[in-house]
Amino acid sequence: MLLWILTLIASLAAIAGAVGAGESLGDSAMDLLPGVALLFSLAHGSYSAGWRGIGAFFGISYVVAFALEASSVASGFPFGFYEHNTGGPRLLDIPLVVPIAYFGYGWIAWVLAAGIVRSTPARPTGAERFTTPLVAAVVLAGWDFTFDAVFATVNARYDYRHPGGFYGVPISNFLGWLLTGWVIFQLFALVESRVSRDRPASTQAARILPSVVWALPVLPLLGFYLSPPPGEITVGDRTFVIGDIYGTAFVTGLMTLGFVAVLALARTARR
Repeated sequence: MLLWILTLIASLAAIAGAVGAGESLGDSAMDLLPGVALLFSLAHGSYSAGWRGIGAFFGISYVVAFALEASSVASGFPFGFYEHNTGGPRLLDIPLVVPIAYFGYGWIAWVLAAGIVRSTPARPTGAERFTTPLVAAVVLAGWDFTFDAVFATVNARYDYRHPGGFYGVPISNFLGWLLTGWVIFQLFALVESRVSRDRPASTQAARILPSVVWALPVLPLLGFYLSPPPGEITVGDRTFVIGDIYGTAFVTGLMTLGFVAVLALARTARR
C-alpha cells in the first residue's frame, strides 16, 4: 500500500511539473520528485531486502558517493573539477545531502537492472553477481545524463572548472557516474546474499512500480520542452538556448529512463 501511495504522489508531482512548467508549481514539483524517490527506495528496499539489506545498500552508496565526490572536488577524479552550489551542512566541501541521491535513485536502478539481467531478481546466481552491477551502473548514469543538461545550466547546481560541450558538462562527469555506480553496485552484490533476506519482490507493486517511478521524471521535462522559459544561458564560453536544453533533456529521458522502464516491465511481464 505504501508503494502505491508514494507512486501516486510521484505521479501527481510529475503531472504538476508538466502542467506548471515554467512556473513555481513546475519547479516545486521537480524538487519533490527526488524526495519521493528516496522514500520509495526505503519502502521498497525494506520490503524486498529487509532493513539490514537496505541499510547496507544505503551505507555503501553514501560512503562511496561521498568519497568520490570529495575526491573529484579536491583532485578532479573521477567527475572532473567542480563546485557544488547546493546549500546545507558540508564536509570536505560536499553538501551532506548530495550523496543521498545515489541511494534514492541508485536502489531503483539496482532493482530494474536485477529485473532485466537475472532469471530470478532476488536470487543472483553465477555471473549475475557481476553483470547486474554493470547494467545498474549504466541505468543510474542514464538518470544523470538526462538531468545534467538542466542542473549544470538552468538550475546552476554546480559549476565545472572546465565546462564541456554537453551543455557545459564534461565527459569526465558521465564516466565518473559510471565508475561510482559500478563501485556501489559491485560492493553491494558481493554482500547481498549475506545482508538481504531471501524474499523475492513477489507483489505486483514491488515488481511494477519501480519502473513507473523511474520513468515519471520524463513528464515534467516534456512540459518544459513544450513551454520552455525564454532566453539563453552562458556556461564558460558557450551560450545555450534554454528551450534547447529542455528539449535535449526530454529526448534523452525517453531514451534512458523511458527505455529502461519499458524493458524492465517487459521482462517482468514475461515472468
